[in-house]
Amino acid sequence: MRDRQDRPGVAARRPLLELVLPVLRDAIINRTLPPGERLSEGDICARLGISRTPLREALRILEIEGLVTLAAGVGAMVTPISPPDLHDRFELLAGLEAIAAARVAGRRDPATIRQILAIQRDMESASRQGSQEDYYRANDRFHQTIVEAAGNEVVLNAHRTAMWHVYRIRHATNAATLLKPDAARHHEHIIAAVIAGDVDGAFVAMRRHLEDVSDLILGRPAAGWFDAIDRDAPPP
Repeated sequence: MRDRQDRPGVAARRPLLELVLPVLRDAIINRTLPPGERLSEGDICARLGISRTPLREALRILEIEGLVTLAAGVGAMVTPISPPDLHDRFELLAGLEAIAAARVAGRRDPATIRQILAIQRDMESASRQGSQEDYYRANDRFHQTIVEAAGNEVVLNAHRTAMWHVYRIRHATNAATLLKPDAARHHEHIIAAVIAGDVDGAFVAMRRHLEDVSDLILGRPAAGWFDAIDRDAPPP
């Protein structure tokens, strides 16, 4: 029996699925499609020049990823952001990045250490200049570098999916948070543990860092904060 991927119908749809899936995902993450918005299959198909079959396949994948909700008789909707769900995402991130930091500390790869030190300097420069965009871009590189350097594809893939949900609120939290000149100091304990080869210390430092980030976001007045995010309005 031929593999399902070899069947002409599936093979023909595959390039279209690979086209529409990242387009929709990026629109949700960047909030071009905001939380709670209903997705019109007809409108999307017309804009992208595709049929409903690859679109529905993409929507099913996005549902598995937690970015879209599908309901019979209602259709597809961008999944709203909620405090419990976000808490669970941060809890997962804290565990994944703690594992990654421990592995990186155990390896003590000189090239990786040079890279995270260079990124740390970029964050320090951006925070002194008050450049939020540059700071958070470097911050993302810092965490991504550690996760990639851990060399665990399972951790990397799970981390990527979890981060899609974090990115959905990034612009709102950044806009409401004052960037302090010493903001980059949050990573110093992580870097020190990696340089020292302190596996347990790197694990604990990274986990505490992500827990602090979670507390900062979830510690805001929950109803007003998340309602404002869902409305794409300035948070309180």
